[in-house]
Amino acid sequence: MVQSASDGIHLKSTQPASSSVFVASNSGARAVIFDMDGVLVLTEQLKGRAHSAVTRELGSEVPASLYESLMGQSHESVQCAFMKAGHVTADPACYTAKFRQIYDRMLKSELQVAPGVLVLLGRLEKQGYLLGVVTSSSTSVAERVLADAGLLRFFSAVVTADDVARPKPAPDCYKIVLEHLRVRPDNAVAFEDSEAGVNAAVAAGVRVVAVRHTMNSRHRFGLAEQTVNSLSDTQGVVATLEGIFEAACPGPAYADDRAHH
Repeated sequence: MVQSASDGIHLKSTQPASSSVFVASNSGARAVIFDMDGVLVLTEQLKGRAHSAVTRELGSEVPASLYESLMGQSHESVQCAFMKAGHVTADPACYTAKFRQIYDRMLKSELQVAPGVLVLLGRLEKQGYLLGVVTSSSTSVAERVLADAGLLRFFSAVVTADDVARPKPAPDCYKIVLEHLRVRPDNAVAFEDSEAGVNAAVAAGVRVVAVRHTMNSRHRFGLAEQTVNSLSDTQGVVATLEGIFEAACPGPAYADDRAHH
């Protein structure tokens, strides 16, 4: 059962994570860290539509497509951009309340897990990888989305927008998840679908597999090690991960392998 640590990070273990324990306890472990929206679940379009709907309710008309350039950024940054584009003068708190109501309704009826994700997470868990989530969504939204999608059980740590002072593209969220997984940056790979997310991971020393889809065609992924079009090809995605890990640090790929040698 996933427990809530006092600092707001959701962990299966609440043992304190000092830097010395971090290196010693999981020094040989490898972690795979996922962005949530657009990578694990198909919620990016829902967010864009929700923001557009809010501007309509407030007397303006900003197309949902504006969200494509803003993916990966904090809610506050996205909200500011939509309000500016629509010349919306409403109180930001009012905007946020309306957004949450509309987005909540969409999640109840339209939440979908990205193709291949359940199979991939099961495969990675079985092979001994530590799994984490780093998201620009709030804690309440992340908990709900991951639980409703049946994904929360796979993750040892979930870091949300509420856990950091500086959101993506700052590296803070990745530094926190690495600390709590007790994994070195060179022993981790992230899956991201936004330029801000890729930059955040790379700034923390984590290598990245970028996930392309219809909403991020203008995002620049030059810093990513690899780019894939989906996570549905489990064997191909796992092979990509193995190749990235082995290129940096040849050795046993999984905890299972170490146990048998």
